[in-house]
Amino acid sequence: MGSCCGGQNQSTKVYEDTLSQLPSLDGKIVAITGCTTGTGFHLAAAAARKGAKMILMLNRRSDRATSAAEKVRAISAEAGMSTLVETVECDLLTFHSVKACAEKVKAITKIVHILALNAGLNTLTDDRSVDGFEVAMQTNQISHVQLLSDLFSCLEEASKQSGDARVVFHSSGAREMYPGDLRQEFFQTSERNSLGGQNGSGIIAGARGAEGPWQRYHQSKLANAAFAMALHDKLKRAGKAEVLKSLCAEPGAASTAFLQKLVVDGLVGSTTAKMMGTTFQSAEDGTAPIMMACFSLDATSGDYYAPVKEFTGEPVKMISQGVPVKNGTQKLTVSQANKDNAWSWSLQAIGSPLLLK
Repeated sequence: MGSCCGGQNQSTKVYEDTLSQLPSLDGKIVAITGCTTGTGFHLAAAAARKGAKMILMLNRRSDRATSAAEKVRAISAEAGMSTLVETVECDLLTFHSVKACAEKVKAITKIVHILALNAGLNTLTDDRSVDGFEVAMQTNQISHVQLLSDLFSCLEEASKQSGDARVVFHSSGAREMYPGDLRQEFFQTSERNSLGGQNGSGIIAGARGAEGPWQRYHQSKLANAAFAMALHDKLKRAGKAEVLKSLCAEPGAASTAFLQKLVVDGLVGSTTAKMMGTTFQSAEDGTAPIMMACFSLDATSGDYYAPVKEFTGEPVKMISQGVPVKNGTQKLTVSQANKDNAWSWSLQAIGSPLLLK
């Protein structure tokens, strides 16, 4: 489902064990979107504890962004590391900000070893960005593809120098929630309230396939996963997948600020939220799958990490090198049509040529 469960009562069960399995990140430069709180913050903290050379925290300008960077610096120092932590302003709701962010990153470094496209948004209202796109799709997918396109040369340079560069998309179990493939209208500019409005606002109604907030979220999260698999295919055909990897992960049901937003928006009822908050895993544990995708030596291009019990538990591969680990699963994610459409429609939206020919 994604980072969608709230409360602060969850005990952390797998984060530290997962962290202990990860290698040193000495010399590595890591860039992460949406890392003021939740999984993005804990991913940055993990990179600091593992001694990354530099962490670029790509966030909207805010006091929270400043505070998060200060906390990660403190975590690095406490771990006896000397990680350089930089905040780079990035508002995924406007291409202008995303492009400016990429230029600032390239002014800081010409090399990015790990680009974690973590930030995510869901909202009850059927709103549009200043660029005219539905806000969840632009935030979760299209602007991330813009950022990837603009920083692709930095990943390529890292792959040449170190033999291991990665882009990691952050998807959700919602990608397989609907019995529906990707639809082009979600990747195009459109009028407000033209993509389902507030219909099917409840989580149960959404799970049954009603149009509205959960359909929009489903489309964006399926786009994340299918695009990651499409990029893997292209890297593999180009003979580059060993050194430049495209991966994806999902957090399961993790206790982050995301659920609180869903409750405020009416997407999850207070009773359901209370149940989730006491049943599902911590935000730290929800970070474990993306930690593995970003940092594990066992991660290969085309891998998809998720909690072993679907919503909770240690991270495991649901897809390995583009192929579902369990036959008959991940049908929407590995569908050739969805991969092709996620690729072409996302690139059409940003007006960019193919990232890799």
